Amino acid sequence: MEAKLKRQVFLGGSCNPTTWRQKTAIPLLERAGVAFYNPHVAEWHAGLVALETEAKAQSEVLLFVIDGATRAIASILEAVEFILLGRNVVL
Repeated sequence: MEAKLKRQVFLGGSCNPTTWRQKTAIPLLERAGVAFYNPHVAEWHAGLVALETEAKAQSEVLLFVIDGATRAIASILEAVEFILLGRNVVL
């Protein structure tokens, strides 16, 4: 149920080689009927920057999973930024 308009949860955080989005978060969100935006794509291109920025702005909750598979420094900094902006962040 990946949402096209209103995105409720943004799935930020660790990327390759992690699988937490596909194996855990997305199945749980779909079963609960919660809309989400998954920024992790097989082939990235510059056009996705604007789409991801829009998804972050529209999301009610920004979920950032930081695991031991990557350093995820950019994601950590991004989560801190959103926390300081007063957004609803789950880290």
